[in-house]
Amino acid sequence: MNSMTGFGRAAAQTDRYNILVEISGVNRKQTEIAVNVPRGCAEWDASVRPIVQGAVSRGRVGVSISVERLEEADGSLQLDEKKLASLAELLNRASGLTGQPLPLQASDLLRLDIVTTAAEAPLSPEEAWPVVEKALKAALEDFISMRAAEGANLKADVLGKLDVLEQFRLRIAEHAPSVPVRLREAMLKRLADADLSVSADDERIIREVALFAD
Repeated sequence: MNSMTGFGRAAAQTDRYNILVEISGVNRKQTEIAVNVPRGCAEWDASVRPIVQGAVSRGRVGVSISVERLEEADGSLQLDEKKLASLAELLNRASGLTGQPLPLQASDLLRLDIVTTAAEAPLSPEEAWPVVEKALKAALEDFISMRAAEGANLKADVLGKLDVLEQFRLRIAEHAPSVPVRLREAMLKRLADADLSVSADDERIIREVALFAD
């Protein structure tokens, strides 16, 4: 028996980033999954959902993925070769159209984030996904474990209440046969106190006793 509420958290690191995954769940009849990822990492959404759906059958589950840049000790430079090749091709086409050379300056490479320090290099969602997936599965395991623990507590509470109800049922069953007798005696006493002489076998008495006993 699993609860639909729970929380799980896990972290993993790339060489430059710390990835934190948090999963929370609340009661919901159907399965609903909400994924929150950093800007520029929207492609993670499609990969996260099937992993969570494979482990959760009910409830509203929120998955939050955050990225924190780690401090870098050195100032080594990084070159985005794909962006540089694309820029060079674009400048060659523009130069051919205008008939004018369009030289590329080092300042242009820095301004367009083609050359960056290691600490400034952007996160690649595709390259970081294996690390994200590792943190996601660890957080999901933590989440499921908490749901199982809470479910066990709920089960123990329900079973305890069922035991109390069973004790009440047994007490009711024990006292039930004496109820009509007590009701008949009380009714005859009230009639006698009112100076009304009525036989205990009177059909009206029997009918009233049966009504009250029921």
